[in-house]
Amino acid sequence: MDWVRRDGLLPLTQALIGRRAQALTKAGLMTSVVRDALSGQAAHAAVEARFREDQVSLILGSAVFRDEPESVAPLMRAWGGEAVYRNEDDADRDKVTAPGTPTIVVASADLSAETNRRYFPDPCKVFVRHVLHLGRAWADIFLSRPIPPADILDLWQPGSPEYHRFAGLPRA
Repeated sequence: MDWVRRDGLLPLTQALIGRRAQALTKAGLMTSVVRDALSGQAAHAAVEARFREDQVSLILGSAVFRDEPESVAPLMRAWGGEAVYRNEDDADRDKVTAPGTPTIVVASADLSAETNRRYFPDPCKVFVRHVLHLGRAWADIFLSRPIPPADILDLWQPGSPEYHRFAGLPRA
């Protein structure tokens, strides 16, 4: 998580994933087995890139972690999350989960500053649903710019009281 504190949240690129995997391997935190398993996901990552490349993906609101943890838990168990690994049926799944710690990055983002707004559902609807207790009070937000380190408010991981408010999330 030192990277997040130092660099903030960066738009996804294949080069970024490669640099992070290389740094983990060099530090002895990623084995060649895991690296090879991640390489096996290259085809999936390439297909998914058109939906993820050059953007920062966020979740507006924390309700998904409380109300539907099963929808985010598989992605939180895999290093790189959805950006790197998403095929739950793959035999290499256990190998790919090895290097990471599930983490919720709490960040501030000015959505009005975004010129290419992409989100689902509209944040206004999320706020109304939250106030009226109508369920699904969260949204997927896709930004075309980085979140600077000054806007990273906190990192929640297993062991922190904030993370443990969400009973259904992975613990390791």
